[in-house]
Amino acid sequence: MRFLMAIVACGLLLGCAHSDPWSGDDTFWLIVSEAAIVADGISTTRAIHDGCIETGALGLIGKHPSDREVWAYMGSRMVTSWLIMRALPAKWRPYWGGFHVFTNGVAARNNFKLNCPGRRR
Repeated sequence: MRFLMAIVACGLLLGCAHSDPWSGDDTFWLIVSEAAIVADGISTTRAIHDGCIETGALGLIGKHPSDREVWAYMGSRMVTSWLIMRALPAKWRPYWGGFHVFTNGVAARNNFKLNCPGRRR
């Protein structure tokens, strides 16, 4: 059921692109925000493997998620972020990208700073 809802939501979002043209700045913010999501995914899987995290993403991906579940979640966030950025007016796109860079950057930093029992220093 969730998968069907995701497909319907993506279909609805595809038709919602704003008429403002896509610029080089928009591409920059998209790339940087996607990189921050990837950093969050890398740090999350590393923390799970090192025994630091039992429940990822506030419980959205379940207790003891596998690497595949983590990356499916991160991938869906990347696609959703791009669709939302595409639908926003041009003047709001840097704020959306900056929001993702900040929130995912903080999450990645916090995951890397965890004192895990299995982590080598």
